Amino acid sequence: MAQFLVALVLGYFPAMAEGQRIGTIIVVGASERKIIFAADSRGKNPITGKTTDNDCKIFTPKNKFMFASAGFEDSFMEDEVTELGTLRFKEPYSFVEKWTNDIFDHFTAMPKPMMDDIVRRLGSKQISVGLFAVVDPKHILRVYSITFNYREVGSRFAIERVIKGEPLRFFPVGYIHTFYEITKKLTPEGIKENADIESQRSRRDFDEFKAIRLVEKTIKWNPKHDTVGGPVDAAELVPNGHIRWIQRKCNCAKE
Repeated sequence: MAQFLVALVLGYFPAMAEGQRIGTIIVVGASERKIIFAADSRGKNPITGKTTDNDCKIFTPKNKFMFASAGFEDSFMEDEVTELGTLRFKEPYSFVEKWTNDIFDHFTAMPKPMMDDIVRRLGSKQISVGLFAVVDPKHILRVYSITFNYREVGSRFAIERVIKGEPLRFFPVGYIHTFYEITKKLTPEGIKENADIESQRSRRDFDEFKAIRLVEKTIKWNPKHDTVGGPVDAAELVPNGHIRWIQRKCNCAKE
């Protein structure tokens, strides 16, 4: 039986069927005024090696919250998120807690040889990350990140709440190297791209532009990396609970 440390913090899992994938780059922008999710569309089956560029990685069940995931995902995980949209909870954390417990049980029930092979293929014990963006009853935006790590004992939950008055912060989940190359200006190319992005700061949609651009550059700068690619989807949640799709592939479900 697999063992997991489940950490709910801000901060990759193949399987055995065609409906499962590994990989992803998600860029999150979070402030008291908005939360933005931007994600790529590449999916890769770790057994067949087949890739597709039409995965929908951002979900908005019944327009109640935003969800995105990086690393391993299968149809069970997607179904669990969809089910949450049909349920009613007094506190937004209850959405997260139910999903986390259900996915924990799902992973734990997988045979150990399968999990060992998954970890070997990934080269990491961090196999999956789920992201929730929700509005609490006081209209404060919250971001929750649930990380599943294999072969660790125990569980821990921590909450990240967007602090009032704080400017927009960006952070990546998944294939994070290009994000930091640009935002921390680690290379000549990163320095130039950072300057190009900042030159657009006068745009009214600068926050949305930056999130999408960082995903696009991750894809463009890693053409041989077979777990990031395809078009970019992006959505935004604001304190009144309204979810706005900034851009979305036509094959992704409309809620």
